[in-house]
Amino acid sequence: MNRIKTYFKGCAMGVADVIPGVSGGTLALILGIYERLIGSLKNVSVKAVTDILKSLPGLGSKNGRKEFIRAIEAVDALFLITLGAGIISAVLAVSSKIPFLIVNHTAVTFATFMGLI
Repeated sequence: MNRIKTYFKGCAMGVADVIPGVSGGTLALILGIYERLIGSLKNVSVKAVTDILKSLPGLGSKNGRKEFIRAIEAVDALFLITLGAGIISAVLAVSSKIPFLIVNHTAVTFATFMGLI
């Protein structure tokens, strides 16, 4: 259930990223995931990625699954992947609608943008 919530929070951030003047980071703060997002991104490093790759089966991992799970949890990768999937899917879905809204509903669209800013 938490991953579904995280996905939709990512969708909200993606929509905010498409709207001029609105920040996905601000929305992350409002949604209560900003600190976790920054902490997760801070933990992503060359060493962390190397640890994840080394722990993959067939690449020299002796403890296999346990080592892989530990490496993934160290960077909170499931959170980042779920949030990223929401952001990307929302950007792809909404970005194609913005030109239509600007051309066909100019006043309402710009009023909405200004209200969000």
